[in-house]
Amino acid sequence: PILNTNLAFDTKKQEIVISSLKINVEHESGEKHILSWYGIVQPIAEVRSEENSFQTQKVQSVLTIKLNPKEVEEKFFQFQEDEYHDRKAIYEEKVAKHLFYLQEKGNYSLDECLKSDEMMELYSYIKQAFIWKQGSYKISFEIQSNDKFKLKDNHYTFVFSSIDIEELEKNKGLIEYFYEEQIKAIIIKDCK
Repeated sequence: PILNTNLAFDTKKQEIVISSLKINVEHESGEKHILSWYGIVQPIAEVRSEENSFQTQKVQSVLTIKLNPKEVEEKFFQFQEDEYHDRKAIYEEKVAKHLFYLQEKGNYSLDECLKSDEMMELYSYIKQAFIWKQGSYKISFEIQSNDKFKLKDNHYTFVFSSIDIEELEKNKGLIEYFYEEQIKAIIIKDCK
């Protein structure tokens, strides 16, 4: 229950402060999900070599976004289903407690952390929470603001083919890598 996408906002007459942004997702089977805005990814720099290029970025957990009539605001938004976000946090808390326990013992290793039951439960939960499947989707945006506004063009459709789903499924392989990098950073910090 994750959707990360670029969105552009344009306001014609006045400044608007958005306090909540949700996406209603409905599959052709009738299965529905509501995804809430949890962060904005801001590119910082792009590093290029002859073989590769990658972008460094900063994830902001912002509470509001201010739209200005003088400019179009384009951002890369991260959305997650609230229940998924909350349950994932519980699993991450268990991992953190286990890591703290291993740190207290004083002889923990990266492999020991990554192969722990707590990590395996976290990986399993994230992989099983994958909602996307082949077929047609309808999405609509829900925006909350204390400012008065009229929302236009907030209904869209898209289709995922079986090949699209195979490609999205490949992201599951990045889960372990993401947490490995997070734990490496903690271990390196502790060694200093």
